[in-house]
Amino acid sequence: MADPHVVDVYLTRLSDALGKDDFAALFDELSADSAVGQPEAIEIASKFVSPVSRSTSKDKALESVLRRHKSLMSFKLKRQAMRGRSAA
Repeated sequence: MADPHVVDVYLTRLSDALGKDDFAALFDELSADSAVGQPEAIEIASKFVSPVSRSTSKDKALESVLRRHKSLMSFKLKRQAMRGRSAA
């Protein structure tokens, strides 16, 4: 069973860091935290991204968290490059 306190603390911190440069350092901390096992990683990913199967590994669950951030950063860069111009 996931530790709700650990899950809630990381969900808050991840939400605050999403789309910012300090997300990478937080993600590294999350990945290395011994208090975050497979149940916590699954719960975090399920609440932060989308539902994750209970059989998913810790690494795979955390990958989905990182993918959400990378997707947002990619969108921001594309939007910045377009500077409001239409792609059409």
